[in-house]
Amino acid sequence: MTRTFADTVFRNGRIYTSNRGQPWVACAAVKAGRFIAVGEERDVASLIGEGTATVDLGGRMAMPGIVDIHNHIMMGGQADLYELRFSNADSVPRIAETLHKAASAAAPGAWIVGGQFGNNLLNEMNTAESCALLDAACLGHPVVLRDDTYHN
Repeated sequence: MTRTFADTVFRNGRIYTSNRGQPWVACAAVKAGRFIAVGEERDVASLIGEGTATVDLGGRMAMPGIVDIHNHIMMGGQADLYELRFSNADSVPRIAETLHKAASAAAPGAWIVGGQFGNNLLNEMNTAESCALLDAACLGHPVVLRDDTYHN
């Protein structure tokens, strides 16, 4: 009979398992990216073979990765083709400058859509001074600007 060994064993830690019945353990054995045993040292010791990597967490916390594989291909393509692009590092005056260039070249009444300014600018953009600067830059065009979270 062939024994199964873990790819990796994590020891001496505070490991969050995502299992309501046993949410925290000191050791975990992982094979092919999945827990095959969790608990104390005695619960994983028999799963350590020659090829098993062991990681001493030194009392630190570990948890399974949060893997979010969804993406926004259409939104990204649309943004690249039809929207103004801003760097997360752009300032409000730099955004106004980019907006003014686009407004100067746009057909009368055309919408200007711009995106992904850094959300760190939200408080600054919500001031009378910034609104006046951006309003002047748009040359009367309707404008919508979006931050990098896609929520503002």
